Amino acid sequence: MEERNQNAMKEPWNPNSIFGMIFVLSTVIACIFLGINWEPLGKPEWKVKTILLSFLVNLGTIMLAILWLVLFAGNKNVPFSIVLLMPFVALGSNFGFTWVLSRLQYGAYKIYKKEGIEAIRDYQYDIKKAKRNFILILLGIVVFGTIILPVLGS
Repeated sequence: MEERNQNAMKEPWNPNSIFGMIFVLSTVIACIFLGINWEPLGKPEWKVKTILLSFLVNLGTIMLAILWLVLFAGNKNVPFSIVLLMPFVALGSNFGFTWVLSRLQYGAYKIYKKEGIEAIRDYQYDIKKAKRNFILILLGIVVFGTIILPVLGS
């Protein structure tokens, strides 16, 4: 019975389900679970790095956004789109980082579900694509929030 529980714990979670946690809990919690999920996906060395990076990205950008708002929100000479810049950078970073992590894991997860644990031992994670997707998401949210949204609101 104990051996069965240990094997069950080693099965990876569906990264898409973990990503869905951002709507109920937070991006930090989802990233922690995604970090834990690296172990059964064959990358235990990425676990701690992912969890630490998730705190840095999530909490760091939120702190920067708050500081940015404190500095610029009361200043009538600063355009509204500039005031919104850092909050949308924080939103784009938090959402983008979590989404990219889940997508990075999902390819291996699909193979695992189809062919088993042995099939993902040599799975190649596409880090370049993940970085590119993160930048595209970040830029898309920033452009939408600082350029398109203010134009629509005026």
